[in-house]
Amino acid sequence: MTEIILKGSLGRLYGILQMPDRDAPVPLIIMSHGFGGTHSGHQDYADYFTVQGFATFNLDFCGGGQGSASDGTMADMSVKYGEATNLTANAFSRSGYLFAGWAASATGSAVYQDGGAVVPAND
Repeated sequence: MTEIILKGSLGRLYGILQMPDRDAPVPLIIMSHGFGGTHSGHQDYADYFTVQGFATFNLDFCGGGQGSASDGTMADMSVKYGEATNLTANAFSRSGYLFAGWAASATGSAVYQDGGAVVPAND
């Protein structure tokens, strides 16, 4: 397990990275807790997926639950179905890495650019 801390204008985002015992590239599962939780709430799942050959990143949301290792606050954002809304820009960075946007798959290219518009479909 490796502690990862991403620093940004909103504070720091804390997470735990677990890698399977393999030399080849592996898919990454980003695990998030529910309201009031922390990164440790799904440790059993992270352990399971790592044994199955996946990398896992268990994070603490900024402004998360009691005992969260992240700081800062979560920005409120409301999106109405069918209306274009610009996503809140990513405020975190990691030295040597570039946030390219949000992809629909682990190997896909960015579908939504950082701060770009999203239009939720009516279902």
